[in-house]
Amino acid sequence: MGLRKRISLLAIASLFSSAALAEQVNVDVSATVTNVYDPYGVVSDIQPGSIIGGQYRYETSTPDSDPEFGMAHYQHASGTGGFDLTLNGYNFTTNIQSPNPLDLHIMDEAWMPGEEGMHAMSWDNQMSGDLQIDYIMFDLYGTSGNALSSELLTTNIPDLQKFDMNKTLDISGSRNGQYFAISAQLNQLVNANEPPIEVSATQYTYKITAMVDYTYDPDGHLGSTLSQGSMISASYTIDTATQGDSSYTPEQAVYKHVPGTGHMKVDLGAFSVESTSPEVIVHNGEFSQSDHMWLISHLLTASSPAILPGLMEFGFHDSDGDLLNNTNMDIDASILSEFMTKTIYLSGTDNYNTNWWEVRASIISIELVPGEIVEVVPTSGPIHHAQRFDAAIYVHDRAPVLTVSGSANGYDASYLLQYCQMHPEMNNTQAVTCPDMHYLLMPGDNNVQLQLQLMDQTTETVEVIWTVN
Repeated sequence: MGLRKRISLLAIASLFSSAALAEQVNVDVSATVTNVYDPYGVVSDIQPGSIIGGQYRYETSTPDSDPEFGMAHYQHASGTGGFDLTLNGYNFTTNIQSPNPLDLHIMDEAWMPGEEGMHAMSWDNQMSGDLQIDYIMFDLYGTSGNALSSELLTTNIPDLQKFDMNKTLDISGSRNGQYFAISAQLNQLVNANEPPIEVSATQYTYKITAMVDYTYDPDGHLGSTLSQGSMISASYTIDTATQGDSSYTPEQAVYKHVPGTGHMKVDLGAFSVESTSPEVIVHNGEFSQSDHMWLISHLLTASSPAILPGLMEFGFHDSDGDLLNNTNMDIDASILSEFMTKTIYLSGTDNYNTNWWEVRASIISIELVPGEIVEVVPTSGPIHHAQRFDAAIYVHDRAPVLTVSGSANGYDASYLLQYCQMHPEMNNTQAVTCPDMHYLLMPGDNNVQLQLQLMDQTTETVEVIWTVN
């Protein structure tokens, strides 16, 4: 943003500041935990892959106390801003009665062209049970030059995808002096004051069968039954409404799915690995004479707490370059089957991040499967007896979810399901997260029935069977 435009905006803001109407903006937040520092086990039930939900709030009439061009500091007065987040039954909430509950900084090309950022901090926070919450903070930073239009505080919510360097959420606290810190990647910021934008749902789910070509597992993390020649199953979901980025080369587009729009899963027998936020890269070899499509994710969860997965990749490659006509995500299962090489790759370490393992497999078959009305993650399958997890419920093309009820092995589970969190609808799909679902489980097969009461007075029911080994 040029200096002349910035001066004009600040002059206009000053001229009309006395007549401006105060407006509180509520922003729905979704983030995926990427790292937990917890040497004393204070929050041991929070693991990478857990979903943080909730809101932060700010007041548009808050004055800017930073006179520098391109820089703004909005120090909110009591009762006007702060965070209200939930994670695995914990609440991370600003004490809004604090004299300064929220510090919000905005930078728009103050020092270098294209450099932009937002930084929000809450130092005075409420207790969560016996936890002292020291700070809650999010940080956005990028060099694209098109994420912000100015440093003014407006109702416009920035597009996360345009911050190409950093988009993190951090929470720190302690119990009786024992420190913990949680780091997360922001997935979504949505203005909760405005109705969601209606977009046609264009989700496609595929079922995959593959044969293992190679395993590296000197420490036995993969189980004795998985070896060369073993057959494994996998699946993935993509949403063609996801916007692609072709800024690097016109031959290639990158599609970054947010939770609720994409999914990847591989079942390795002893455990499964999955992701709710895959990245899809499509390369159309119009000039290079090669076609490729990759599904990649580093934000992974495993059904075994002894495993720390680091990378999952589904790859479709063809050196002739005559399968793809553009850089759209390919949805035709028959074309996907024609790629010369179709592979699955998984790698990671143990939970101590020391002993390496990896799996390579060739895709034997891929087929499009009918979309489900309601999906549950984790899906039916094995659960390690020590695994702690939240469940995600995805409801497609239905009215908003009001409440969740249900049973586990015939017993009422309302005491736990009452804490399920409803998230804003995206692409005609609503995500509902239910914390600490492992508390419902007993050894063996667990039949969990979930009833979703919708705003249009209808009910959707889904069954999932989690087997505790």
